[in-house]
Amino acid sequence: MSRWDEKKRLLEAALFAASRPLSTDDLSKFLGLSGVSIERMVEEINEELENHPFQVVKRGDGWEMRLKDDYTEAALKFAPVPELSKSELRTLAVIALKRKISATELYAIRGNVRDQVRKMIRMGLVRERREGRRVYFTVTGRFSRYFDLALEDGEGGP
Repeated sequence: MSRWDEKKRLLEAALFAASRPLSTDDLSKFLGLSGVSIERMVEEINEELENHPFQVVKRGDGWEMRLKDDYTEAALKFAPVPELSKSELRTLAVIALKRKISATELYAIRGNVRDQVRKMIRMGLVRERREGRRVYFTVTGRFSRYFDLALEDGEGGP
């Protein structure tokens, strides 16, 4: 395999494994190539993937591997819960470890993670409860199923 092809496979692997779009600058540093070379590699990868259900696309300032439109709806039936970033997983871990945590305490530990918590609530992994003026977060039964965990009685209910 040529050096070019090896780097192209590394680019493909990085895009496949990434949970976010990867910038041309990051990919250039990783592969030791210019931005123009990255774009050329992406074109070649997409040519190779012509008869496959996924492709590499530019999103904002970065590149990502994603399903082609014709396959998205059918494939999403098998991925009902979007993947979580490392930061989101850390936030979720704090909520799970504390069992019940106030919004104030969570934000003191993790910073401004309101958007992350909202995403987890939409995903059904976290529940928000008000007790007086305070807001508390707990994990749900879907959390335990998603991570295949057996929680003690009273934890992670529906």
